[in-house]
Amino acid sequence: MAKVGSTATTEIVRAFIKNTDYPIERDYMFHKRFGVHHVHYMRDLRKKWDVKIENYRTISMTRDLVGRNISHFFNTSANPDDKTGAHWNIGNKEDVLSKDLDYLLHFFYHEVSEENHLKASKWFDTEYLPEVGINVYDIPFDHMKGYKFMSPDRLIIRTEDLSVAGGDAISKMLGRKFNMSYRPKGFFPKIGANRWYGNIYKRFCDVPVPQKYVDMMYDCKTMRHFYTKEEIQSFKKKWTQSY
Repeated sequence: MAKVGSTATTEIVRAFIKNTDYPIERDYMFHKRFGVHHVHYMRDLRKKWDVKIENYRTISMTRDLVGRNISHFFNTSANPDDKTGAHWNIGNKEDVLSKDLDYLLHFFYHEVSEENHLKASKWFDTEYLPEVGINVYDIPFDHMKGYKFMSPDRLIIRTEDLSVAGGDAISKMLGRKFNMSYRPKGFFPKIGANRWYGNIYKRFCDVPVPQKYVDMMYDCKTMRHFYTKEEIQSFKKKWTQSY
């Protein structure tokens, strides 16, 4: 699933392994030939190199879908070549920055189809299940920990819990101590507020989200599976009252 923090996590874990004596030749996810990859790359690797998912450990992430969609919208708004965001594209960077807030709000809520808004909510059915072979909805999620091993080699963690629970979860997968506070040299988190669209992104997030949209996103089975009713209510309150 895009825009859940997986790129930053990938960079941190890859650098950790590279700069320690971790035996990567025996580790599946961090394969010595291919390095660290997003789960959705498995399909491409399998086609190109006959890579088998059984030979990889996988870490997948999920996130509050309203925040995720807003991040995805801005990240792909000026990138027509991004196949995952074709329906969110406005033009180039200058086009995006020339638009006023009202235009961007209208585009997001009225020009992008409901199907595309809900696409991420189906990721575990359309991407994860076919490639990994596990139906995550058959396995209760551990809301207290914020992560769950679907099997010894299949970890799912919520982005919101990554800074607190990520070290424990990834340590268990690697079989050695891993600290989420580890940062490779030159690492700079690519959060929305730090990107080229940071100013308009923050203003966009300050506008309360329509109740109809909030209800649509939080009623999907992905949110109901990975988050408690109380957590969902907290998200709803946050977005309808703005940042």
